[in-house]
Amino acid sequence: MISWLHISDWHQKSEAARGGRETAFARKEFLEKLIQDIKDRAEGVDRSLSKLDFVVFSGDLAHSGRRAEYEAALEEFLYPVLDAADVDLDKLFVVPGNHDVDRGALVSDMDGDFQSLSQSHEMDTYREKVSAILSHRTSRGKFLRPFDGFKEVLTGDMQVSFSRYDPRYFYRRTFEADGKKVSIVCLNSSWLSGLVSDTGGRVDDYGKLAVGEIQIHDAFRNMPRSDLVIVVMHHPLSWLKGQEANRVEELICKHSQFLLHGHQHVPRVNVSRSTDGDVVIIPAGAAFQERFPMDSRHVSSYNFVSVDPAAKSGTVFLRRWNDKRLKYTSDSDIWESGRFPFVLPELDRDDHSSRRNAMHGVEVAAAPYLNRKFSKATRLKISHAMREIGGFRVVEQHTEYTRDLKAGREPNFYLESWTDPFVLIKSEACPDIVPHRHIKLLIGEEEVLPVHDGGDVLVQRELGRNPVQVYYEYESQNPVLGVDTTKLNRFTEQFVLVLNKDPGLIYDISGVGGLDILEDEVEELNDGCVRVNLKRLLYPYQGVRVSWHPKDGSY
Repeated sequence: MISWLHISDWHQKSEAARGGRETAFARKEFLEKLIQDIKDRAEGVDRSLSKLDFVVFSGDLAHSGRRAEYEAALEEFLYPVLDAADVDLDKLFVVPGNHDVDRGALVSDMDGDFQSLSQSHEMDTYREKVSAILSHRTSRGKFLRPFDGFKEVLTGDMQVSFSRYDPRYFYRRTFEADGKKVSIVCLNSSWLSGLVSDTGGRVDDYGKLAVGEIQIHDAFRNMPRSDLVIVVMHHPLSWLKGQEANRVEELICKHSQFLLHGHQHVPRVNVSRSTDGDVVIIPAGAAFQERFPMDSRHVSSYNFVSVDPAAKSGTVFLRRWNDKRLKYTSDSDIWESGRFPFVLPELDRDDHSSRRNAMHGVEVAAAPYLNRKFSKATRLKISHAMREIGGFRVVEQHTEYTRDLKAGREPNFYLESWTDPFVLIKSEACPDIVPHRHIKLLIGEEEVLPVHDGGDVLVQRELGRNPVQVYYEYESQNPVLGVDTTKLNRFTEQFVLVLNKDPGLIYDISGVGGLDILEDEVEELNDGCVRVNLKRLLYPYQGVRVSWHPKDGSY
């Protein structure tokens, strides 16, 4: 398991710059609760986060790029975060944001390179000039000078080694985590930030920024073969200029599996699927946001990410400030339980179309079930009593089947029954043998009389959009060498089986449809009673089979 902490947009201000609703008290309180939430991650969030492999900070450590802000941010914020995460400095990855720009060091709007760039209206010409600036040491240096304070703090105060890389521009590290090679590519999306203003004199960066194809090309050049590749930059792709955004997205999708960014202060997750490749895009939200933001989506937030390379899957654990509880909690406002699952994208793009077509086939097969109500919990209670009727030994079975269906429209809900052919034949010879006897069927609070509609369909109707409970109780008579198979016809988040056994029978409980029942999921409640509790998502083709036979061997 590979896990990390992703955080962004701390905006360390000087005391003189603090005002309005942002107070030193609020920042201190938020930080204390943030640190505690990070420390409590294994118990409070998920066990997979007990060991974090690295920390990503995706920009805006400072508020105005001043050295004093960085120094304060290190002592007040970054060092405590690393300590809480139990991660060393060499596993911290920081990129510059638009607030990490020292605006006093910006290039002049009369600068020749800037004038040439700003007057490039043809996208091909614009991209060529971006590449020309970034490939020329002197020209590039002018645009990176506003990040000198950012670099000095990382290389000086923090003594982070960047080898031949310049952290103001891009850098890359490859290391091992849980036996897998991880490469993290850090890019500067802010090097043109602050150079354009609107008619009111306010900075207008949206749609005017560039990463530069050459920056990405150089960052990925000679990168070792890796199991996990993560790109970090401050801005979302939508803030880049026109076709520049398309080209950067194309390159990131071709060469990486994750894009981590900050800036928008809005927590979310997006899995991008394209002809170039799949990538999981994860914004961090803002580490510190005013307590009562004008937009409720702009709340203090961050996330953890856990990836299981063997299972090709992962989870984003979304965390947000909860002002009612005065602590960080799961962000269930944007995703149920605050846990967003994803399939780990493949790095091998050579066979991407075949993999995507195969995945499409799986999705098409699942689509009919995805349009049915999910079962939050399905409970099945079976009670057995062996007896003799008309010279035949049978097993009388009392069944209670309860399904708590979640919200969602279902136009064609149906309930089916099944009768053992052996018992059906015996019932013809002995009228006292009754293969199936209805007791009660409740859909919500409404009792429904079952009507056979051909075959073994008991009831067929439309269910409303609201959550509803379906309860079905019946009795049946089965052979002493028998089996009862419950196959789910919908996605089920929890399945519980309680079996009251007859002392004269030997039982076996197993999963069907590829379902493995684990030892710790089976519990002997008392003599003759067993409970199987599956607290995980089960698929429509899966289920549980109960089989039995007499202890004395006679049938």
